[in-house]
Amino acid sequence: MDSDVITSNEVNAYITSSLMPGIKQRFSDLTYDFGGEQREQARTGPAIVMNFFYALVAIYAMLAIAFKSYTQPLVVMSVIPFGVFGAIIGHLILGMNLSLLSVFGIIGLSGVIVNGALVMIDFINEELRHGMDYHEAIVEGCKNRFRPIFLTSVTTFLGVAPLVFETSTQAQFLIPVALSLGFGVLFGTMILLGLVPAIMSLLSPPVMDAELDHSGQHFEFGEA
Repeated sequence: MDSDVITSNEVNAYITSSLMPGIKQRFSDLTYDFGGEQREQARTGPAIVMNFFYALVAIYAMLAIAFKSYTQPLVVMSVIPFGVFGAIIGHLILGMNLSLLSVFGIIGLSGVIVNGALVMIDFINEELRHGMDYHEAIVEGCKNRFRPIFLTSVTTFLGVAPLVFETSTQAQFLIPVALSLGFGVLFGTMILLGLVPAIMSLLSPPVMDAELDHSGQHFEFGEA
């Protein structure tokens, strides 16, 4: 099979729809099954989906404990689909087909792409604890966290770029993983810089823990 011309899934689909019906007409007792990559995908697919679900639940639980909120973790995790979309765009740009290894990279991407949103929301919460207005805190979070979030995204992409653009035979096995991770982080970060503040501005201000102000007096925040 020439992978530059066709994929194994397309070959198998052609065999199933065009070749096997005619052969089964001639040999009515014939049975057949797919092996190799097709069998591996059928075996690992359900397990990957289930483990990915468990990972998302674990991410949500950890963020909920850290933020003491049920809604803010959802804001953080809302960037994951855009990271997946970025990984797909990366495959289209380089003319590569999605494979099982690409899915592995997308799953790993889901744990990385949330870091930028987490940093931004944590900064917003910190400003709220110091008495800043809710919408002003969101604006400050965008301004102050833009550079570290952007640089983290770019350096992650540059870190995997040599592998993505490697042409040696030895690197072909890992290129789909690096491609999903690199382009997913880069594209997803560009989206989260506008998406997270927009969603946060639609939510009610969270109830923050009481802290001491500069005079040593207690103050508290409640929902507006």
